[in-house]
Amino acid sequence: MKYKLRVKEIIKKISKRSQSLQDTQLMHPHREWVIGLVVGFAFFILAAFLGAYTYFKNQSIDMQAQGVESEEVIYRESLVTEVLEAIDARAKNLEKLRGIAPEIPTQPTPIATSTELIESEVTETESITPTSRIELGL
Repeated sequence: MKYKLRVKEIIKKISKRSQSLQDTQLMHPHREWVIGLVVGFAFFILAAFLGAYTYFKNQSIDMQAQGVESEEVIYRESLVTEVLEAIDARAKNLEKLRGIAPEIPTQPTPIATSTELIESEVTETESITPTSRIELGL
């Protein structure tokens, strides 16, 4: 009998709770801010601890490497000249393939205006006639 009364009381408490107003908000800004700040603070503390641990662990390491012997570099003039010649040959080959002229003209060529003709372009066998001016595009 006592057990039956006890079960009825529990059922009443549960039914009263289910009839109460329920929270319909999907977002809780205060709760979200608190969770975000706690996670950020925990991440900051973890990073600070890891940085301090690494610093103190490596603080006593000597900066000079021990047991490493420096090897002397042997300069072989014949090998260097062979390599330089090979590089020059490759550069010349590349210039040929690209069609680049190896010499750069130092003097600019004279430019004719629309009313004059450059005398260096006319050879001695040619004479300047009205038709030859048309052929030259002047």
